Amino acid sequence: MEKLFVDKDGEVEELFEGLEQHVRFPVHLAIRSQDGLPVDYSNFVLNLSQDSVFVETENPFSPGTKVTMHFYIPPEVKLLGEYEGVVVRPDANDPVRPKGMTLKFTGFFHRKALQRLEEFLEERRRLVDQLA
Repeated sequence: MEKLFVDKDGEVEELFEGLEQHVRFPVHLAIRSQDGLPVDYSNFVLNLSQDSVFVETENPFSPGTKVTMHFYIPPEVKLLGEYEGVVVRPDANDPVRPKGMTLKFTGFFHRKALQRLEEFLEERRRLVDQLA
């Protein structure tokens, strides 16, 4: 069963088996490539069942580009998690999909870290529980 978190301009919806649930806080994503500055992206689809995120952008990175992803809550920039990833597919010329790129989460402990992010988004964990 796929579980998706869809962000459109800072408003996140959880989609699970056709059900929608609104996340009560805005979630933003900043991505930094190996040799670049962090760039904020306001439209993304987080697919936890496939350990990936699709980012809508006019300027996707090249396949194989290693990135660091920061999911955070503005305006005080409360960091929900920092994750390593790699661009697996730019969707720059696909006539069916929006222009963007698909990133795959990497790293030794990424599954446990993604579970914590999912708990925040589902509001099963509070920011004060971050160290628990």
